Amino acid sequence: ALFNLGNIAWWAGDSAAAISYFEQALPGWEAMGNATQLGVTHVFLGQVYAEVGDFAAALRHAAAAVPILEQSDDPRLPKALLALGILYQKSGDSMRAVEAHEDAADLFAAQGDTANEAFTRGYIGLVYLNDLFNASAAREALSAALALRTEEDNEAEMATLNLMLGNTLVDLGDFHQALVHYVEAQRLFDALGPAYRSDAASVQRALGLYYGLIDSLAEARRAYSRARSIYREIGDTAGEAESTIALGS
Repeated sequence: ALFNLGNIAWWAGDSAAAISYFEQALPGWEAMGNATQLGVTHVFLGQVYAEVGDFAAALRHAAAAVPILEQSDDPRLPKALLALGILYQKSGDSMRAVEAHEDAADLFAAQGDTANEAFTRGYIGLVYLNDLFNASAAREALSAALALRTEEDNEAEMATLNLMLGNTLVDLGDFHQALVHYVEAQRLFDALGPAYRSDAASVQRALGLYYGLIDSLAEARRAYSRARSIYREIGDTAGEAESTIALGS
């Protein structure tokens, strides 16, 4: 009953009540030896605490869920590991985030869940690129994620992966392959339409930096100019200003 009340409160947007009910449900599941429900309740508590910004409590419950679900061989274990990895990353423990995500990706692969495996490997690449500054490891993870995707599966995710892979290859000095991925990212974002115009502008800004690095200054200016036009079109004044500054540099 307490678990169900927690779900109802969470669905209704009452996070404080949801946390209270879920916390009260934990001892009952322990007393009954119901490992599955105990693990799931810890997962839900991790999610609710994360929603209210209490990442320490969220991480505590997410970490508690994993060994319980692992012991009971619960198929929700990879999603629990994915959530745990995201919380590690938000708390600044990037290596543990990668470890949790790699475990999750391997389990998704074993389940034949290519969509979640691709998402998880893409997230690994993002952590390596932006947090750990390991472009080689980022390239490996992002390439693996991209290989699992087709346009029919998720065009937006493919576009994002191509953009991130382009940025990674620029860091590695592989400018030819970087351009291949930027062009593909632009094609996909353009095909996705108005909702992805900001992403299309991001590709043009990346191209501006790319062309500047290879001393193709006229192309760099054209890319930054296209980015500025898109930002102006969608009313993104910050993006427009940043692109204007880049044009003047």
